[in-house]
Amino acid sequence: MLLRIAFGTFAYMAAVFPLAYVWHLVLFREKLEGAGYLGRAEPLVPLGFLAILLQGIIVSVVFERLRPGAGAAADALVVCVPMMALIWSAQVLAHAAKFDVRLATFIGIETAYFVLQAGLVWIAFALVGYLAPR
Repeated sequence: MLLRIAFGTFAYMAAVFPLAYVWHLVLFREKLEGAGYLGRAEPLVPLGFLAILLQGIIVSVVFERLRPGAGAAADALVVCVPMMALIWSAQVLAHAAKFDVRLATFIGIETAYFVLQAGLVWIAFALVGYLAPR
């Protein structure tokens, strides 16, 4: 069980951290700064890494505990997509509710990011399910 959680955490990190870094700090940095989302001249990348690590551990534990046994890809879909929706609601909707951002730009860019992230996490956890079955 612990090995599968470790695999899941690594898979989550491998899918999400590079995407998050490139998406937010390279591809859409100027648009996100213009939308009022990025407020630091130099973001604290280690803190972002820690946040993604913790998310990976949590999603991996939930995946390990709740996967229904319908097959690797189906289990990943059933567990990971709702988890990504939860993270999206906390990071996008809650942020937009609390901070003065350009709503359409911010919600559009971040929703596209989370759709892509959910797809990558689904693939990553499907692979974990195939490579480290119960």
